[in-house]
Amino acid sequence: MSKTIIRELVTGYVENLKERISSIVRELYKLSDGSNCENIAYNELIKLLKDEGFNVIEIPDIKNAFIAKYGSSAPNIAYICEYDAVDGQGYINGHNIQCSMNVLGAIGLKRAVNEIGGSCTVFGCPAEEKEPIKIKMLQNNLFSDVDAALCAHPYTKTLESGSSLSMLISSLQFKGSASSALVNFDKGINPITPAAITITNIETIKSKYKEHIYINYTLTDCLDDVCSIAEKSCVKVLIKSDQDRLIDFIQDDILDIARLYSKIYRCDFENNTIARYVPFKTHQELSKVFCHNLKEKGIVDIHGPMIMSQSLDISNLSYKIPCIHPYIGITEDNVEYYTKEFADATIKDFALEQMIKAASSLALTGIDIIENTKIISH
Repeated sequence: MSKTIIRELVTGYVENLKERISSIVRELYKLSDGSNCENIAYNELIKLLKDEGFNVIEIPDIKNAFIAKYGSSAPNIAYICEYDAVDGQGYINGHNIQCSMNVLGAIGLKRAVNEIGGSCTVFGCPAEEKEPIKIKMLQNNLFSDVDAALCAHPYTKTLESGSSLSMLISSLQFKGSASSALVNFDKGINPITPAAITITNIETIKSKYKEHIYINYTLTDCLDDVCSIAEKSCVKVLIKSDQDRLIDFIQDDILDIARLYSKIYRCDFENNTIARYVPFKTHQELSKVFCHNLKEKGIVDIHGPMIMSQSLDISNLSYKIPCIHPYIGITEDNVEYYTKEFADATIKDFALEQMIKAASSLALTGIDIIENTKIISH
């Protein structure tokens, strides 16, 4: 079978699934409860993939996560799908289209795998905005047999795969001595005191480096009862920057402050890193191939690389294997991302047409890699 016929077969296969995949997009759009969205998306996507002959494996220690594979030979192309929503606001992040688009791309490639070999794998990633799921998967060697990873995402306009910000999330734990504030207040050691002073100093650091960093924090593990002195308190700190080394420098400053005031106020102190995100590294040759396929399918208005203010947990994977994270414009009007209007746009005809074109492009890019592995050899 010729290459041209295979590409036409794949495109046709994707287009024939438009109604089924669009119904998933619409069903998810109607939901607003975050956990319910994930459960339903998980079940719908798994059912679709099983119907298409994929071998689906659940990941025991990550709720609502899955791996679905078709084929057994190399190269193995991964498609990353995300299906978490925002609590109370639904799919303002567009993940109802994101997961559908990438799953459909894998299904399209599956049609070609029967003819040209190779394999494709879908990674179902829940809680993408709350936990570093892909980093956990990477640490658990779940990407060990993957040769390249594609992760297209809906947006207000189409952009090439670009970069992202570094991010560090850490936990500063202060331990004092619990006591009653009514009876034995002189015996207790309040761990909130060094935590509060640390937060005050973090605000000073924020002002000093405001052009290069973003810092957020929250104070947890404290008692609600004002009549009691807590045993422990915890400050969770998030630091983002376009300069990876600056994050380490600022983190060291914060830790020095936390240790100093823990000592002054006779508290024990411990620090734990929750997650570290590096800047996303786009594989340039793979990005060019995908953009070529977008144009072939009719998406020709492609802007330059996306330089985002977000941090991506797929970034860590991009230093292990070739990855792209392009953005697909799904709106015709001047709609802002991460709004109800953007969620509304995901079920419009234009968005669904763009989803099909992007899914076909994802599948065709998989074919290109399988037929010419030099694309990802650089």
